[in-house]
Amino acid sequence: MFSMPELRLFEAAYELIRAKLDHLKLFKKEKFSHGGWGIENWFQIELLFAWETAGFNVAIKGKMAEQLAPIFDAFGYEPSDARFIEDPVDYVIFDGYTKVRKRKEDRLITVIMADVKTGEAGLAYEQERAKAGVEQVRVRFETIRI
Repeated sequence: MFSMPELRLFEAAYELIRAKLDHLKLFKKEKFSHGGWGIENWFQIELLFAWETAGFNVAIKGKMAEQLAPIFDAFGYEPSDARFIEDPVDYVIFDGYTKVRKRKEDRLITVIMADVKTGEAGLAYEQERAKAGVEQVRVRFETIRI
């Protein structure tokens, strides 16, 4: 069962999404022909509509909250820098990637493994092991040629 802070988070997210639905429906009807919405936003928009139709099923909304995390200010990173992978962590974030790609900055990109948690939830065993590996700098970049 979810704690009160978790339920408040879900309720706040639900209200935010409800408030945006009319605006999003307009974009959906116009097939995202304007406003800068690209193919990567299709997934986000479809999630918003799924959230609306999920009613009050908290388990489904918990999973969706993980995927919607980048739209919240508390996420702390540029949403376009984040890649949702779900397992073993929710996100790999390439902090600064968007600005480097657009040539707005010339800097190293910081890679962050992040997991979205609410309330008192802790990391799973596999996540703890991944965290320990990162903290011990057991990280490298490889080019795999096939």
